[in-house]
Amino acid sequence: MSPDPSATDNGSGKALPRALIVEDEPIVRRLTARALSESGFSCDEAEDGKVGFDALQQRPYEVVVTDLRMPRLHGHAFILRILQLPQPPMIVVLTGVAEKRLIVDLLQRGVTDVVVKPVDYDLFGAKVAALYERYGKTERAEVLGQPAQQPAAPVAPTTPTAPAGPARISREELTEKLRSLALLRPISDVAREVYRTASSPTTTAREIAALARTDEALAVQLLRVANSALLGGKATPITDMEEAVVRLGSRRIADVALAVGALFVPTVRTLRWLDTELIFRRSLAAGLAIEEIWNHHRGPESPVDDSVYLTGLTHLGGRLVLASLYPDHYRQMMQQCQDQNVSLLRLESEVFPHPHFEVMADLLELWRMPSEMFQPLRFLGRPTSFLRTLDRNLRARIQALLAAIAIGRLAVGKWQPWDSVYFPDASLIEGVVVDPASVLASVQRRLHELAAIVPPSGDPTDASGRITSNFASCVLYFNTVGSAFDYVRAAVECAGVTVISWADAEAHGEIEPGQIGIVNTLFSGDPAPRLVPPRLRAAVARLVVVCAPKFVPTFSDHCHLTVALPGPFRNLEQALLAPSGQS
Repeated sequence: MSPDPSATDNGSGKALPRALIVEDEPIVRRLTARALSESGFSCDEAEDGKVGFDALQQRPYEVVVTDLRMPRLHGHAFILRILQLPQPPMIVVLTGVAEKRLIVDLLQRGVTDVVVKPVDYDLFGAKVAALYERYGKTERAEVLGQPAQQPAAPVAPTTPTAPAGPARISREELTEKLRSLALLRPISDVAREVYRTASSPTTTAREIAALARTDEALAVQLLRVANSALLGGKATPITDMEEAVVRLGSRRIADVALAVGALFVPTVRTLRWLDTELIFRRSLAAGLAIEEIWNHHRGPESPVDDSVYLTGLTHLGGRLVLASLYPDHYRQMMQQCQDQNVSLLRLESEVFPHPHFEVMADLLELWRMPSEMFQPLRFLGRPTSFLRTLDRNLRARIQALLAAIAIGRLAVGKWQPWDSVYFPDASLIEGVVVDPASVLASVQRRLHELAAIVPPSGDPTDASGRITSNFASCVLYFNTVGSAFDYVRAAVECAGVTVISWADAEAHGEIEPGQIGIVNTLFSGDPAPRLVPPRLRAAVARLVVVCAPKFVPTFSDHCHLTVALPGPFRNLEQALLAPSGQS
């Protein structure tokens, strides 16, 4: 291994980030090292994977650039070894092997980018530097010996304090980071070019498809979105990108490429500790629900239009952005969720000045996206009383989005313990969502059809920590509000539990000993213990009352367990666990 002695300091007194160049061709190795040195890295070189891995055992590196075809230790095996390290560096593959399956496999395993030779080495060095600024720098600085900013000298507290969580981020700091992110344009070159090309009226579907295929990860995600938008009708499934462009339309392909390329493709490669596949499926399901809702309102007076589909697709993007900018904060918050039984959304509100959906709105605005696409995101967290004061069209778009997000989550059916369970007030969305039950059934069907054609990327196993095998087989259920669609009941059913209404069970004598009874008081004008049927209370082994958080004291002495919503899914999960001796 040969070190690069010329790049050890940038004149500011700070150590440069270290890069390891692993390449068996000496000329290519030197050209790559020179390009990265000129882009601000201190470079070491290794002639094969074995020498490279030995170097990684001796000292930390922020970036590894490696070839694939090398003697002694093949590049793919070398990469797998790197990814097993406790703190793997950012990995960029520079290779002459243009094998589709191999590239997709590397990206899904955690490689940041794959670049196929020949390349412009100056541009390659600049690209690696930009990737490192976004993906590698924040997460690896402390691990690699570059100390974080030192806090002021501590002042001895006068009273005992609870263990501190992540440091609160100021509005000014977050705004500055978002502006820097927008200037960096953290969208793959291909996604940005697909957007530009597809927006031109003279571009052919073949040209757009050929361009999309050059980024395999982007192409896979575009195909998934394209199929999801087509499977609801009579159209047959598609596996060819050109056909997707023709049948979906270049305008939609342009918007989706920008959203997917900006949010999902980059973060899948870097946030390996976050379930980005679940976030993508929820976002996709929200977009599908928006389309189903739109189909009931299609017409010149419809307040729900095509732009709301993109809003649904990007509504969770702000969480991906924040997790990319503050990975250590998110690791601490996820641990807090487990230790304190709180939702991640609640902790985010304590750490960041804006909810993640407003962060996404800010970023979309900085990217100069149409206001119709991001404006509804700014109001997702507002109370119902405030939403009723908004302009009719904007209110309808927000109502449709709220319903689509809730229905999308139900359709996906996978929950994590720290998820915030929130369901919209049925009275708020009446007239906008005509038939939530049919929308839910349609989205579930389309997700199932899509999974059969374009399987989910990444690890398909359930990493959510759900205890579904111990859920009760059925529950008795009573809703104090006679709404046409019951989101809580749908959530229980989507968890695989059979729901029997209390009225039916009582009428037909279908009451078995040891059952769970659930009473839903959400959105009840006057929730009180008298609303719980006395015979239901006497018949069940565990009575669970679902209520707004402020009414927990009202019911706590009149039931075995209260589930406050909005709240973490873990509370609902505990309520569904089978009583001792039951399954």
